[in-house]
This record gives sequence, C-alpha cells and structure tokens, in this order.
Amino acid sequence: LGEDPMQEPSWTEAPCDLIAWTVVTDTFYIEGNAADFGCIKVINDYTVVDWCADAEYTFTQVIKVIDDTAPTLEVPEACIEVGNSCDAEVQLCAVAQDIGDCESPWLKWEVLVDLYGDWTYDHTFSSFVSPLDPNFGTGVNEYYIAPTAPGEELCITLPEIVAGSKFVHRAIWKVTDGCGNFTSVTETFEVTDKKGPAPYCYSVSSALMVDGSVEIWACDFVIGSEDNCTEQDDIRYTFTGPDADGGFPDVDLNETNCESKIFTCDDIPDDSNIIIIEAYTWDECGNFNICYVELTLTPNGCDMSGDGASRISGLVKTEFGKSVDSTIINIISNQPEYPRTVMTNIDGYYTSANHLNANDYSINPSNNNDPRNGVSTLDILLIQRHILNLQSLTSPYQYIAADANSDGAITAADLVDIRKLVLEVYDEFPSNNSWRFVDAAQALTTANAFAFNEVIDILALSADMNNESFVANKIGDVNGSVQLSANGSTTEVRNGKNLNMNFTGVTTAEGVSVEVTSANFNDILGYQFTMNTNGLQLLSVEAGVIDMTDDNVAVLDRSTLTMSWNTVSAVSSVNDEVLFKLNFAGSDLTAVEEMAITSDATSAEAYDNDLSVFNVVLGTEESSEFSLGQNEPNPFQTQTTIEFSLPQAGNATLTIMDVTGKVVSQFNGTYTRGLNTITLDNADLRSTGVLYYQLDSGEYTATKKMIVVE
Repeated sequence: LGEDPMQEPSWTEAPCDLIAWTVVTDTFYIEGNAADFGCIKVINDYTVVDWCADAEYTFTQVIKVIDDTAPTLEVPEACIEVGNSCDAEVQLCAVAQDIGDCESPWLKWEVLVDLYGDWTYDHTFSSFVSPLDPNFGTGVNEYYIAPTAPGEELCITLPEIVAGSKFVHRAIWKVTDGCGNFTSVTETFEVTDKKGPAPYCYSVSSALMVDGSVEIWACDFVIGSEDNCTEQDDIRYTFTGPDADGGFPDVDLNETNCESKIFTCDDIPDDSNIIIIEAYTWDECGNFNICYVELTLTPNGCDMSGDGASRISGLVKTEFGKSVDSTIINIISNQPEYPRTVMTNIDGYYTSANHLNANDYSINPSNNNDPRNGVSTLDILLIQRHILNLQSLTSPYQYIAADANSDGAITAADLVDIRKLVLEVYDEFPSNNSWRFVDAAQALTTANAFAFNEVIDILALSADMNNESFVANKIGDVNGSVQLSANGSTTEVRNGKNLNMNFTGVTTAEGVSVEVTSANFNDILGYQFTMNTNGLQLLSVEAGVIDMTDDNVAVLDRSTLTMSWNTVSAVSSVNDEVLFKLNFAGSDLTAVEEMAITSDATSAEAYDNDLSVFNVVLGTEESSEFSLGQNEPNPFQTQTTIEFSLPQAGNATLTIMDVTGKVVSQFNGTYTRGLNTITLDNADLRSTGVLYYQLDSGEYTATKKMIVVE
C-alpha cells in the first residue's frame, strides 16, 4: 500500500484536554480474497475521545488502492499444417502476465474466433460466464475457459475440423485482470497444406519433326498425380522450377495447366538421344514435387556429326518386331575415351554421334535385365518336344533362345538351367545373359543358328551409319511371351479356365503327407505355381499319377515352395486320383488347411494338349484374372486389335484418350468370360500420335499406350 495509511490522527489540544483514539479497519477486495490481491478498498472508522470534556468525535477514512497496469499478452504465430485428408484440428495458445506491485493471482479470458476472415465470429470462448449459467452455450458464452494464473499458457481447441485452404483466419484474444484492466491482441492463422502432390511419372519418347523441332508438354511425363487438397484438374505441370521466392514460376500454361517447351536438334546430347528432364507437379498452395524423367528424341532432320565425324544408330527388336529398351550399346574403338555406351529407348532405338571418320568401330549390345521375364514351364515343354523330335522349333532365333547354357546346342542341360530359373533356384542363367543379340543384316537359318554375329564391325567409318540394328532374343523364352515396354509389349493371353487342385493332409510316422488331387486334371502337359506351406518343412516328393520328383520342386524359404512340371504326353486323372504327395516334417494338419497356391514367385499357370495357358487355383476358386493386352500392330496406320480377358462375363468400356486426358472415343459392350477382342479403325479415333486406351469392367481397370501414325 505504499506509505502506512494507519496513521495516528492529529488534533489541536487545549491545556486540560485528555485525548484517546481508536480505529476499526475494514478491507474490501474487488474480486477474490487473497491477502496480496492488488485492487483493494480500505475503510478506517476513527473514534477520538476527550475525557476531560466527556466528548467523542468520529470520522471515516476511505483508502482506494488502484491497479491501472494492464496485463501483457503474448500470442505465438500459428501455422497449422493439414494431414493427408486436407484438414486439421486447430489449437491456438497464448500466455499472459500481470506485472507490478499489484499482480492479480488470476486472469480472465475472452477469445473470439473468425474463421475464413469474413468478420463473423464463429466461436467464442469466455471466462466471464460460468458453465452453470442457464444461458451458457448461447451467444457469446459458447465455450467456458477457466481463468489462468499469470504466466500460465492457455490453449483452446476449435470445436470443428478446419479444412486446409489459402484463407487467413482471425482470433481476437482479450485478457483482463481483477481491476478491469485488459489487453487485446488480434492473431491471424492459416490452416495450410505443406505437402506436395504425388505424381506418377514416366519417360517419353518422341521424334523431331522435319524442321528439327518438337513441342513437348510437361504433363506428357505424368500419367497421373494425387494431392491431399487440390483436385486433379487444378494440378499444374511445369518444366520451370520455383521462382526466387520459392513460389510458382511466371510461366504460361495451356487449358490443361501444362507448360510447353520446344526441343530442337541442339538439345540432343552428342553421345545419346536421351535428355534428363525435370518435370514439376504443383498444387494450388504452391507445393511441388520433381520427377526426373527421360525424354528420348529421334533426331529427324538433325546433323548430329561434326566435321570429319559420323553418327552410328540403329534399332534393337525381337524377331516379331517388338522394341527392346534399356539395352546397353557398347561402341568400341582403338581411340581415347572409348568404349562409349548408349542405351536403347522405349522404341528400341539408339544413336551415338561424333565418331571420327577413318577409324574402325565395333557395336556390341548387352542386356542382362529380368532373366525370368517370359520364361516359363511352357518353354521347357516346347524345348523338350523339340529335343525328342515331336515338335521342332521353327526359327533360328528360337534356337538361340533355347540354348540356355550357351554351348551351341539344344540339350537336356538347357532344360535343367531353365527349370532352375523358373523355380527361382537361379536368379540368372549361370552361363548366359538374359538377352542375346544377332546382327539384323545376317541371314540365319535353323541350320546355322549358332553361328550368329553378336557384334557389328564398321571398318573405316566414312558416313552416318543409321541402320546398325540387332535382333534381340530372350534366353529361355521360345514362345515369345516376354513382357516388353509400352511401345512393343506383349501380354500373356489365358483362356479363362482353371486347373483346380486340392490339398489333403494325412498324418504319417514321419510327419504330415499332403496328397495333391484335381477334379479336372484333363489332358495336362504341364504346370507351375508357388505354394505357401505355412512353415511346414518339406522332406520329400512322392510321385503318383504324374512323375513329380524333387527336381520339380524348390524350397525358397520355410513357407514357400515353387513347382514346375511337364511331360511329353498329356496326362489325365480320374476319380480324384492322387497326382503326387508332398511329405513334410511336423504334425500340424491345420497348417495344411491354410496352404495356398499363389504367383508370388513362380506364376501359377498350366498348359493343356492344345498348349493353351490357363490358371492354377486351389480348390474350386473362380478365375480372378483380368488383363489388357497391347494393341497389335503398334504403331499402326489404319487398323489395330486390342485383346483383353475378363474373369467373368459382363459389361466393359474401352476409352481412348489423348495425352491431356481428353476422351477421343469410347466403346461399350457386353463381353464373355475369358479372351475378347476389339478392332479399332483409324477413322474411329480421328487422331494421330500418342494415345492412351483404358479398359473398365466392374472393379477392374487397366491402361496402356498406343501410337497412331499418319
């Protein structure tokens, strides 16, 4: 209180006066009852008595202790990031202090929340009305917050989830001490999206026009993208990165939100026709992701060689004209900085420029990618029939593919290597690469198939050599089932039926024997599949109707077996005869009940006497195979055919789209279970260049790319 207000009263005293006095003090607190509370009213009632004159005097003294210092209020900056669903729970916090000699023990609050900055208060939090008040929950008394001590953080959680947006929201904070002093601060906050889009990018191949240029759009490299806040149609695509402030660049976009760029001969590197592109995908909040993709340009109309130098280029395709990408082309010469390497693009094309004339060069391709691609038990069956003179291979390139151990002959040893690859005992052929190549200019027959030239020699280079091409042969794949890139792919065609197998567990002295039977094992030449054993350890394989042996089974891990079996003459079983037995250690028959046939390692498929390929399933499962094949031919000029397979009969829609996603044409129909075809004419499409076709049937969908040429 500063100086002591309880002072002795003063008076003028006569010679005979005898004075005495008393005081009664009442203290009133404006709010609360703490002894150290600052906003106080003190009333002193004084009584003065003159004993000589028998007189009494009274008076009242009022002392007011006033706190006129407002609390301090600190509101940290709030930026709330949304989650994957583009909204967030919003919590706002503040801290208040009450400084000075009259510090209040508590502070009361009022918080007004204006969402979306429209100057309308959506929510109010207040300490001034008790939640017991009958009016609580209405008007300004929507949410009660208890007073806080000075320095205690107050946090409020908004009662609604707030969507991420570019809106600026407001919160008006007001804090009051016990003497009515208050401080108000207006806070702005955003619920922001800091997560960039997730694009699905792929490389693009294009040819320069006759004028040596081509216009490419950034969205050509993105087959689709997802964002937690931005709709697909509002996502933007650029070649240009963020501006100096990290924001969206100042570029022109077309109606599909894509930046374009003109590429010319000057953009093509000297030693390759592949350009690494940075493709940016942006959402509405300025977040972005980068895809590093390849743009492969065929240099039409370009002079790719310097003075006294020439270009070497060519194509790598299968005997059926299917493009083989990602093949390394080694260009060897007795010069510094050699060998040089380039890689084939999606069209199977390679080019390499600026090779000095008058020098000798050797062109040697290599590719050891994906050895199992296209290799199956059906190939073993076909090679076995060839060895036994039952059905000969007809192409020299089939001969090369069948020679798995690269010894220049087709023998049973090749079958062993191929089966071990199918069973995943081998990850690759021990004595051969995944692909072998033949000089496309070489005339081969089945009689001289193994005398193929895998290297093209150029002696005394003097001009551009633009047709140094190779025929690619997938080792082990004699039926041409290899799955290739979009411009030259094939898709496996299955006839829609199933080979149904059943597992029955029987307890034996050694453990558990699983009898494998089938109700429709009719005219079967072979099969393969992956088996989940639920941890049972395989001891042996026992033949039944078919001559299964340990060589037909591989143990990959404690729960996974692979199987591959074939025969020369088709086999049929009757009355659920036991095809073969699998003997396991242990006695857990429940594990047998949970065994499964899958394609997790070796694909589940079977082959009948017509060499048709169909599914292997456990029990009486229905086929769930849905597939969309690559159009044939591709590229095409007048007409092309698309094959697709449905797991059951029903409606299907084939949609043709351009690179921007615009629908060019659409075909609806009812189709049968299994294999179906649709034939397209150029007149149906009314478009040329790169197109996409998408098949939708029930819950299934698939998309592929095709090219229409003029």
